[in-house]
Amino acid sequence: MAEFFGHPGRLTAVLALGALLCVVGPDLADWSSGFLGAAHVDQYGTQWFYWFTERALLEGRSLGWTDLFFFPYGKDIYRHTGANVLDAIVAVPFRLLLGRELGYNLFCLFFGVAAGWSFHKLARELCDDRVAVGVGAVCFALSPFLLYELREGRPTQGLIFLLPLVVLQAWRSGHRRGLSAPILGGLFLALISYQYWFYGLFGGLAILVLGLFLSWRPPEGAGSGLRVLSRYSLMGVTAMALCAPVALPLALETASQDATVPGLLDLSEWSWTSFVPLTEQDDSVGVFTWQPFRGATGAFSVSTTEAGVSSTFSPFHKVLPWVGLLAVGLFFWKPHGRMSRREWLALGVPLLICATGPIWVVGDRYLVDPIWGALLHSLALLRRLWWPSRAMAWFSVLVCLAMVMVLARLGERSPRSRAWGVVTAVTLWMGHLGSNDLLPLGTWESRVPAGYQCLAQGGKEAILELPWAWTQSHLYYQTHHGRPIFGGMLESSEVFRPSETSAIRTENTFVVAMMSLAQEEAEIQGWTLADLRAFGALGYGYVVLQKDAYVIQGIASAGLVDNAQRTRLRRMRFDMADLVGEPIYEDARVAIYSPWDLELPCQGITPDPDREAGVGIKVMTVGEKSPDIPDREEVSPLFGSHPVPETEPAEEDL
Repeated sequence: MAEFFGHPGRLTAVLALGALLCVVGPDLADWSSGFLGAAHVDQYGTQWFYWFTERALLEGRSLGWTDLFFFPYGKDIYRHTGANVLDAIVAVPFRLLLGRELGYNLFCLFFGVAAGWSFHKLARELCDDRVAVGVGAVCFALSPFLLYELREGRPTQGLIFLLPLVVLQAWRSGHRRGLSAPILGGLFLALISYQYWFYGLFGGLAILVLGLFLSWRPPEGAGSGLRVLSRYSLMGVTAMALCAPVALPLALETASQDATVPGLLDLSEWSWTSFVPLTEQDDSVGVFTWQPFRGATGAFSVSTTEAGVSSTFSPFHKVLPWVGLLAVGLFFWKPHGRMSRREWLALGVPLLICATGPIWVVGDRYLVDPIWGALLHSLALLRRLWWPSRAMAWFSVLVCLAMVMVLARLGERSPRSRAWGVVTAVTLWMGHLGSNDLLPLGTWESRVPAGYQCLAQGGKEAILELPWAWTQSHLYYQTHHGRPIFGGMLESSEVFRPSETSAIRTENTFVVAMMSLAQEEAEIQGWTLADLRAFGALGYGYVVLQKDAYVIQGIASAGLVDNAQRTRLRRMRFDMADLVGEPIYEDARVAIYSPWDLELPCQGITPDPDREAGVGIKVMTVGEKSPDIPDREEVSPLFGSHPVPETEPAEEDL
């Protein structure tokens, strides 16, 4: 056994193949008909954005604005989501050559493997034990953080292959003379910022601390402290210069007094004893943080009642395996390799401060972090940061490095010790992935309802989908039919939709009547033919009723409730016929109407209709807990109490 574990190439290949089979093996047969991960709201948004980016590049359109949402007024995508476009651009050739499903899946697989390769480059710089380096590379490619983000449909945050390359160049900048390392480090940091701009911010802060530390105590052969500081300054200037075209306008707008960027945290609700995550538009948001005393990432949010403000913390995911934390402890007990404990801390401590965000949750109490308070007030850009826990992507690099150093030290002791160390580390690592439902990742079906396939034919008249804001799956459906829609991303929030769209929802009697009917309201206001024509004049041609919204699927007593819902659906269908006539297309999932007398767009090539309803609302029995809904635990400030806002916030959670 020791002989086998002493062969680095053979060991790494076997571990990598075994890991690949564990993660994707059971679902490989579905890779051409489904997308990697589980069906989730972010899956729909990612597939939409990848499709939109591909279409915009091929047709020479803007990547920053679209009228496919909230037609015809459109949406400023960058203002709402930032310039996170790198992964979507890189995915284009995969999708064009291999198709939507297989192209996306192989794109994720390719850059997951690339994460292992980039970590291997970093670890080889700091450690000579090739066996330990290979094991660390496989574990990093199987990072719980990476797999969790891919499962949830967030490759923008999950594809972290550039992070080890930045750490490598940052370490070289502090230990070696020359300009190549800082320039390459700045380039990689800029690329990361275009992939996910908060990764650039987190990494930049950690590297700043490392640079200051190494400038204070320069390593042997690195030159004077001033030279070391100048190299780190060059890295920062390079990154900022490359990001300036996008970052500077966004930073200036968030810092302005009349900023129109939605979702900025309201600092007037901040105090040194209590944190109330409300936006300037008085929306309550969930701030995702990593809590060391809980060992998990989770959402911190508030709700406001007449009695005051109550806050909750909902644990979601354990991002760090216990074996990784054990490796960190052993590394600090007896360090090994070319990275010192102080250098590890210089990078790690800022990342942990970033990851925990504005609070520390201890039991049923929380303590406000004053460092974060200072950052929020000094960097206006941070007021749009609802996900500080993603700094753990950088921290996972350091955890895997600690594991490499511990295994290398065991190798110096004896090959047998290292062999048992490898078996223990890999077994516990994989066990952590399995216990967090990350093995295998699975796939979700890519087929869209037949009615939406029908809409892919004919012209490009816009569609009104009912019921309003039922599900974000219509984002994915749009990648097939390509028609503009009245709703959009986060259409339920007034903050994220144009004021003109909000005005139509309240002032156009035809739209009001349609939405009231779809919401099964008791009284339906009358509507005028003039408003029907006015809405059609904007470019609308069809009304789509998503019948899945009225189907309740579950277990136990769901059958009776489901029958009641179906009865209400039939009654609503009769009312729809009285208002806008009979549908021009209908099956078990979709009914399509054209109050403007347009023909069925797919005449002659009608797809096979759906004969069964899709997954609508799932009903849980008493005492049953959905795996998708985490526990919400009420927590209170350690000192003092919540201030009561002057304005009542919206109840919806963005």
